[in-house]
Amino acid sequence: EMEKKVGVIHKVALFRGTFDPITDAHTMVTAEIIHNKLADEVWIVPGIDREVKASASLLNRWMMAHMAVNSTFGSKFPVKVSEHELDDSLPSNYDSFCLLRDMRKLYPSYDFYLVIGSDRYNKIIQLEEEKLKQCRFILVSRPKFPIPPAVRPEFVILGPHDTNDQSNQLNQSNQLNQVVDQSESQPQQPQKLFRQRSYSTDFRFVSTDLSSSEIRLRLSQFGINSVEGLLHPCVLAHIIRNKVYETNGS
Repeated sequence: EMEKKVGVIHKVALFRGTFDPITDAHTMVTAEIIHNKLADEVWIVPGIDREVKASASLLNRWMMAHMAVNSTFGSKFPVKVSEHELDDSLPSNYDSFCLLRDMRKLYPSYDFYLVIGSDRYNKIIQLEEEKLKQCRFILVSRPKFPIPPAVRPEFVILGPHDTNDQSNQLNQSNQLNQVVDQSESQPQQPQKLFRQRSYSTDFRFVSTDLSSSEIRLRLSQFGINSVEGLLHPCVLAHIIRNKVYETNGS
């Protein structure tokens, strides 16, 4: 485990996904969560999505995630790849909320947040009210899925910077604590919708629209040369050597 400061709530962002394969976009989001102080640590969790059939095996996806992290970040950068879902005994319907439940049991002193894309926001907010209140989310902007002008207080936003909205550039760490305090001290109060800004610094949000599905599409239609420079070199090498996506490139 990475170093934890005594007496300070350790915030961990659970970045779960198929990572089929992991791309530069995923590691950029990981970096920006830390740089914008939304969490003290990011755990990348390759998993199984019953709604999306992965092309590569879970073991291959976990290995590629390790390679990407080890070749992108320094040894002291607070990110790691979790092997939690490599456990064969997990049920087929295991999802992000099961992961959150299990992590809270294993690390009761940690404060966990689920990282989700804006494409899943409308589905997530349809959950039962009590279940939703027990969760905290980091909402990441995704192409073609704009973030609504107002979101539930369980969500903090990591997305493009709005230069015309300087008044809302609040310290994110304080906002997260305020949301937790409000939910614990007033559990019966109705929650108002409002948008939270993720910028505790003057950083511009760095992102890319690259998706894993685009990588797979290019590999299947145009071969290895079409994804050069879009994947971490060691990940691309693993795909080629192990024929992860049955490509014909060399």
